[in-house]
Amino acid sequence: TLVSGSGWQRACPSFGSQPKRPPLPYGMAAGGEVDAKQRRAAADRVSTTDEEAGAALTAVKDTSGKERRTAAGKLTALLCELPQRRDMLVVTGFICFNIFGYVHVTSDLLQAPWGPGTTALVAFGYFVFLYVLASYVGIIIHSGSNAPAKGQDWELPEAIQGALAVGSYARGNLFGPRVAYCFECNFEKPALVHHCRSCARCSWFMDHHCLFTGRCIGISNYRCFIQFLISVQLLITMLAIIALRRLCVGESLGLWEVARLVAFSSPVLYFARVSISHLRFSCVKLAKGWPSEVLLKKFMDVAMYAQEIEQRHGMAARHGAPALPGLQSLLDANKRIVWPQGGLRGLFGGEGLVAGLAVVFGEPPSWRWLIPLKAGSLEKALHPSTVRTDACEAWASLAEALETHHRVMGQLMKLQELGKLQHMMEVDQGSVP
Repeated sequence: TLVSGSGWQRACPSFGSQPKRPPLPYGMAAGGEVDAKQRRAAADRVSTTDEEAGAALTAVKDTSGKERRTAAGKLTALLCELPQRRDMLVVTGFICFNIFGYVHVTSDLLQAPWGPGTTALVAFGYFVFLYVLASYVGIIIHSGSNAPAKGQDWELPEAIQGALAVGSYARGNLFGPRVAYCFECNFEKPALVHHCRSCARCSWFMDHHCLFTGRCIGISNYRCFIQFLISVQLLITMLAIIALRRLCVGESLGLWEVARLVAFSSPVLYFARVSISHLRFSCVKLAKGWPSEVLLKKFMDVAMYAQEIEQRHGMAARHGAPALPGLQSLLDANKRIVWPQGGLRGLFGGEGLVAGLAVVFGEPPSWRWLIPLKAGSLEKALHPSTVRTDACEAWASLAEALETHHRVMGQLMKLQELGKLQHMMEVDQGSVP
């Protein structure tokens, strides 16, 4: 039954489709910015230099120049520019709202009489407001440091390289420890670098694209982003206190004052909900050892694929199918990559939120974490002391288990095809009715 595969066909109808696809070389499809045609083209010109690749990209642009002159080409170009236009509109609206909010708070909400407590509250509010602006500016000015320089290639720790080997079995965009080629930026990019389509640049440890700043959040400005979220929550709390004071102290509000207060409070409440959501999710990721949301999604894709294999074989075993070689190692690896309290094991930082924050802040916990306008350190993030060796070994064991599974399934399919061929030969010879 194991040789012919008939038992597996009865137990698992999708047996013939395994393995889903063979692993490809890391550099041919890592990063997630190329489609299938571009991957095949990259495989054909793997030895192409940067100058030749640039010339080929220029030729493609010249060829598509005529298409841009047509109505469809103009519409396509407009759709491609939507992310940049969207960011510009959101950032402009955010800045205008800050100006309106400052005028509204100082002219409408802060009314006499003032006591010592109100004076201290206003002074501290100005300090928090300036801290929010400084963190916001830090996100913008340090976003350029996220982009890798041309020819820059950091040597990853061996533990990280072993863990990234699991990216060959991702169902979506493949990744790995080797250098890949970014067709958008037109240069070779190291591992742990992702291309953002919104701002059209690559970033180290890219977490997400922030609409309110129009920049990517990466290893260099993640520190400023965390400071921005925390200070915004503190500022919104103080604004709520000031608004409640205005409702209790001073003259009664007219219709126009109520309209301005509602127009001011609605965006503030929305931004409070968004910032709380981002802060909570960032804290959970960092506590699990993931300083990058993109990296987490890539490893989550592999983990879901491995769990689907486990469920498929568990269902086949309940139908009487024999156990496959190496299946137990896959089951053990699936358990090792998960924290006991839940969540995938991250590659960076120790266990807990403070250890995760130390990775993005670039230094151990101290009062210096409060200093704004300071960038994170890529060198410290990639230092072996910040790498979780046990988690990396767990992911490396999953890569070995998946490789064994693909090899066994490939051999079974060959034996199945051989059995079909032998049966057809027997039918042709008349030995089988």
